[in-house]
Amino acid sequence: MKKALHYSLAYNGSLNFTVANYSRDVGGDFKDDHGPSIGAFWSDLDPRGHVDARIYMNNSTFNGDDAYIFTWFNIPDIYNNDLINTFQAIITETGQIQLNFLSLDGVDHRGHLEAGVIGISDGSGSDFDYQTMDTWTFPRSGFSIGYALDNGTYVRSEWDWEPSAAPVPEPSTLILLGIGLLGFAGVNRRKK
Repeated sequence: MKKALHYSLAYNGSLNFTVANYSRDVGGDFKDDHGPSIGAFWSDLDPRGHVDARIYMNNSTFNGDDAYIFTWFNIPDIYNNDLINTFQAIITETGQIQLNFLSLDGVDHRGHLEAGVIGISDGSGSDFDYQTMDTWTFPRSGFSIGYALDNGTYVRSEWDWEPSAAPVPEPSTLILLGIGLLGFAGVNRRKK
């Protein structure tokens, strides 16, 4: 039976489990000022800045568990609409967290990249795990960060994958692919 997940999905690339946070330039305050949080790509983003920008939330399964999948698609930086970012956060009901980075052009923090954060926090002041964006080189794509629960503690891992094979496609993409395959099958049957 599915449980209800109470969250606030913010345009700035974060998930909060208390109240929505749309703050700017969070930086190191991420770990203790905003309650339990997941910073998939916590930065100054603006979905109104790109015609194709979308934010999706879907229920699905992931590695055999019921999961919630959040996707920020073609979301530009608030200061620079040419910097387009697509990324994902997956949360399973057993507590696993995975962040997928499909295509990142980067962010423009006026020289203060440490203001952007990727990671998770319990909001108690003892951060679970986070890093600031000044540790990354942009553009970057095709990698994931996973957090697995091990005896009540989150263990972090990171791995790369081919950008052409995104780990979790949008359900709408799968539906379109299925319709396309059915169409090909019908054409093939008519030819015979």
